[in-house]
Amino acid sequence: TTLTRLPRLMPVTTLLRMPKLTTLTPESVQPGSGPVRTCVGCRTKRPAEELHRLALVGGAVVFSRQAPGRGAWLCADRVEACGAEAVRRRAFDRAFRTRIDPDTLEL
Repeated sequence: TTLTRLPRLMPVTTLLRMPKLTTLTPESVQPGSGPVRTCVGCRTKRPAEELHRLALVGGAVVFSRQAPGRGAWLCADRVEACGAEAVRRRAFDRAFRTRIDPDTLEL
């Protein structure tokens, strides 16, 4: 026979001290607010209409909401600053899952 090991249960006091994973407030979630995306530069979460989407099309990075494939999002009001931070952190490489030459980016 095979013995299965049960997971160890945590005491209630430990569970009460653990931080909550998500805190939903009426200000953060509004009915019909739409999808929320994260800027790859400054890592702030905003509604999708406040961000610009970049996509990799034929080896070139273009601004497009309808382009197929993987995309990266930048704050619409801080495109240059967030784009520079994303290049510094190599966030475009991770978002597109390929090496992006920073010299070819036109933000």
